[in-house]
Amino acid sequence: MIVEEDLSNAEVTPREDRLQRSRVAQELAHWGTFSYQLALLFVVLCLLAGSAFAAFTPEPLGQRLMSLVFVAFLPAFAAYSIGSLTFWTLRGVSAIYDPACMELASVCERITARLLVRARRCCDKAWRVFIFGATFPVRLTAQILIWLIPSAA
Repeated sequence: MIVEEDLSNAEVTPREDRLQRSRVAQELAHWGTFSYQLALLFVVLCLLAGSAFAAFTPEPLGQRLMSLVFVAFLPAFAAYSIGSLTFWTLRGVSAIYDPACMELASVCERITARLLVRARRCCDKAWRVFIFGATFPVRLTAQILIWLIPSAA
């Protein structure tokens, strides 16, 4: 288990492709790969054990197939799902602790904020144009009526 003190004092080790990853990010990535490989091992064991059970059970074919599904395929699917979920979670967390990823996330956050501000301005201008276009016939009709009908004063 990784403690917060380990994360704050994490060393940075150089990588070949000029990016640097912290020791914690590397450990999390390794544990993610290990969990995926362990899940694949459990999948193989579930399929082998379930197939052997279905092959040596003296039951009719329909019951053998149902036992194959419940004893082999469902546990194998569960093991694969849990292993994949753990793998992707640990890989994602390792990317979060990657300093290059943190810098990229900061840049992306600034770019997104600028884009949202510009989008808001464009929406405001588009709304004004829409209101002007929608009310133009009413205003034009009112001005024509004012011009055609002289005031009673």
